[in-house]
Amino acid sequence: MTRLSTLQHGHSTVHGNAPPQVAWLHDGQVLMDLEDFHLLREDTGIYSCRAWNQYGENHTQATLAVEGNHRTPPPPV
Repeated sequence: MTRLSTLQHGHSTVHGNAPPQVAWLHDGQVLMDLEDFHLLREDTGIYSCRAWNQYGENHTQATLAVEGNHRTPPPPV
């Protein structure tokens, strides 16, 4: 479990010989807007990145615990 006292930024690199499709999920629900992400207590949960193509599928996940509300936008990528 990751505990945050300041805003953190997650990153995942995905590549494949057949370009994969990629989805980010929070507690099993697809995240639609990753650009405007402000951490609130209700954002606590399991985050996962899922990538797949016709040859297979892979995923990674992390548990995030937010203590307090953070309204600072993430740094530019």
